[in-house]
Amino acid sequence: MKRWQSVLDGVTSLAMLVAAGLLIYGSWPRVLPAKTALPLPSAPIAIDNAILVGDAAAPIAIVEFSDFECPFCRRHAREVAPDLRRLYIDSGVAKIAFRHLPLERIHRFAKAAAEVAECAARQDRFVAMYDALFDRSDWTASGQVLSLASELGLKQDRLQDCVTSEAAAKIESDGEVARKLGISVTPTFLIGSVAADGTVQVSTRLSGLTPLSGFQEAIEQARTK
Repeated sequence: MKRWQSVLDGVTSLAMLVAAGLLIYGSWPRVLPAKTALPLPSAPIAIDNAILVGDAAAPIAIVEFSDFECPFCRRHAREVAPDLRRLYIDSGVAKIAFRHLPLERIHRFAKAAAEVAECAARQDRFVAMYDALFDRSDWTASGQVLSLASELGLKQDRLQDCVTSEAAAKIESDGEVARKLGISVTPTFLIGSVAADGTVQVSTRLSGLTPLSGFQEAIEQARTK
């Protein structure tokens, strides 16, 4: 009897461990594959109302869809973006066209952060705000995004006016662009050559945390188009 009780206890313990493992696995954030199976846009895409970083005349565009509370977006911003800027943006080879895609269902302060970042761009401080939001995580618990803007020296009256009157519509517009392109995860990057009319013919689509080498390959591919 004791033997069977021991076996039963062991089976029960094993079942509990398996259940706990499945629960952890289901909630653990995953790195998405660098290249998704989703099709590329067949027609050139417009970037004229995106936030541009770099030389406006750069022949290659990296269209970035991001969420300031997304852990993989943060890793991209801290681990990949600095080298990407140094090698390609600062040299004029490529430019970044940033679009907001706050995933509000899981990130409750992402939209507020997007609004402040959008308004920081209108004071030519987008890169500084982008870096601050991703370098620091204290605001993700409190939603105190405006304190970061104050630290960066943004003009508070202009910022408040922008946040209350303009930013939400721009973020919704970016979200609509993402929906039309079938983009629902962050970060997502569309990379391609810039046409004479300013539109982008996308040749590569990257989703999730992608190493610098993935961007280098995509940029080289776009340069040959």
